[in-house]
Amino acid sequence: MNSLPRFSPKRIREIAEGTRNRDGSRKVTVADIQARQGAMGKKVADALFGKVKPGKTAKRKAMEYADRWFSQWIRLRDSDEQGFIVCVTSGKRMWWKDSDCGHYISRAKMSTRYDERNAHAQGGMANRFQGGHFLEHGMAVDRIHGEGTRAALEQKAMQPCKRTVNDFLFIGDTYKSRVEWIMKHDPQKFTRTAA
Repeated sequence: MNSLPRFSPKRIREIAEGTRNRDGSRKVTVADIQARQGAMGKKVADALFGKVKPGKTAKRKAMEYADRWFSQWIRLRDSDEQGFIVCVTSGKRMWWKDSDCGHYISRAKMSTRYDERNAHAQGGMANRFQGGHFLEHGMAVDRIHGEGTRAALEQKAMQPCKRTVNDFLFIGDTYKSRVEWIMKHDPQKFTRTAA
């Protein structure tokens, strides 16, 4: 009985050329070792220092543009003649630039992200660090916009909504023009005076 392995003609040629070992296994070259070390080094670096974040996409930039102008519009909409707002949940009075645009339903729900009934001027502490005062904000939505608005927003939030770069740019341009109109016609809102 012959114990020698049988090789294909291609494998025999590779053994003769020196790209394979005599037992038919693949030869490991210096380049293979360096590539493996480079891949392992990258994995170790990613684990220690975190992955390098890719650059912002056009869609992400357009969404940030829409968010910036929508936020300014909501805070200006809720401000008085001197530019002061009353937080929708805590009742604290502050200048509109020191406040946040708080959303009753999270901005993650794209169908209600730019719904004006869902967003109100809110203090930064309440919006960012105290969970947005979800229950108080929901009651304020019904108080401000009428009974049943909160339920309608909750139902709308469940609807799928996919926006394109052009959608975000249109939203941003719309609210930018509204903010510029207020800047032109109510300039006192942009200069802070004593409360």
